[in-house]
Amino acid sequence: ILSSPTGNPGEALETVQITSYPEDATGEVVIPTRIADKPVTSIGYDAFRSCRSLTSVTIPEGVTRIGGCAFLNCSGLTSVTIPISVTNIGESAFEDCTGLTSFAIPEGVTTIGEHAFGGCSGLTSFVVAPGNPAYAGADGVLFNKEMTILVNFPAGRGGDYTIPEGVTGIEANVFSGCVGLTSVTIPPSVSHIGYGAFVGCPGLTNISLGEGVTSIGSRAFYGCTGLTMVTIPSSVRTIGGEAFDDCPGLRRVEFLGESPSFGGVWRPYPGNLPGGGYGTWIPFSGNSTTISVAGSPPWPRIVDGFLTIRFDPSYRGFGYRVETSNDLAHWTGEGVTVSGRDADGLVTASVALGEKARYLRLVPRISFTNLYQPTTG
Repeated sequence: ILSSPTGNPGEALETVQITSYPEDATGEVVIPTRIADKPVTSIGYDAFRSCRSLTSVTIPEGVTRIGGCAFLNCSGLTSVTIPISVTNIGESAFEDCTGLTSFAIPEGVTTIGEHAFGGCSGLTSFVVAPGNPAYAGADGVLFNKEMTILVNFPAGRGGDYTIPEGVTGIEANVFSGCVGLTSVTIPPSVSHIGYGAFVGCPGLTNISLGEGVTSIGSRAFYGCTGLTMVTIPSSVRTIGGEAFDDCPGLRRVEFLGESPSFGGVWRPYPGNLPGGGYGTWIPFSGNSTTISVAGSPPWPRIVDGFLTIRFDPSYRGFGYRVETSNDLAHWTGEGVTVSGRDADGLVTASVALGEKARYLRLVPRISFTNLYQPTTG
């Protein structure tokens, strides 16, 4: 073990931080309480990084901090003993420790950094000491003490999961890399889904968003390749950029209320729907009753038996044709009429609502008049 003294020069008492350990070390490690007659108080950044053959680590009483990336990529690690003196577990401290199956969080821990357990594909449960003032565990899942914030979901756990009623927020990257997760039910009490909350969950085929969610963070469902349909409740007001990017199976998105604002304007989303290529925007018409303002992504509304959509016909130098469908596979412009520009410079396309017209899409096409103007004289 390599270590370095800590503390201010001239102080009578110095402490020791563990700074590195040989990557080819094997078996169990018991970190000593004292080195050179000085107390060990912290595990430094990267100290045991990529020690893949370590199987067990015992951290002594007196250590207060486990630094960022301290045990990153220790894939053989199956057991970690942490004393009550530890208060802080740094960012990515145990990331990619794929051999861990359970993790005990003692009473003293009050801060856990982002990605502290990211990529721990074997981890199925957190066990939190009852006296911990900052965190609580329920059904093996990590929450804040008040059970209002979902902090971390064990990446090795699969199947279905229902978030408890009373939870109001899902933190960033909570379900990141949960490849075995198939279905998540989010209750109406949840208002915010954090950045990358479900990124890289390819097995996720069903997500039930409660009527209470107001914001969906950027990249929230990025890489959820198993999703085929998502229903966005009327409570949602904002959806971050790339929230559903890299979801090649996504074929239908239903918006049940007012138009939310997106992290980008007129983002081609999704770009791989049947019958449509990159740049095609297909919103759902079912219960949408509000009109978008100029400059926002265009959503349909139903007016007097007509399915309508209001949009800028020359946004970013493109022209747009409007098509309708009832199954997202067969599209036609038949029956669609387009008005002249209104006071905001927008036009409204309309089609009689019926069995053959349940969806509208805008398909961009290059306006050659914007690219070439013949000279005169």
